[in-house]
Amino acid sequence: MLSLIDDYLSLSYREKLSFSLSSRLQSFMGQYGGITPDILSALSPYLTDEGIDTERIQEEEIEKAIRLIRSKLMP
Repeated sequence: MLSLIDDYLSLSYREKLSFSLSSRLQSFMGQYGGITPDILSALSPYLTDEGIDTERIQEEEIEKAIRLIRSKLMP
């Protein structure tokens, strides 16, 4: 368990953002069965056949998407 925590803590800020975006998105989709049009719109410029291309998203845009998703998740 501590190894997993250490692995996360060793990530760069950008890698932590990417991890958070992915985790929040998976939680949202699991809780609601899909994503809302506004979340899709926010992420659509970065979608590829493989998923979200987080290398092309500026950190501020990742943070904005995370806030949007978190605002819609149940507490």
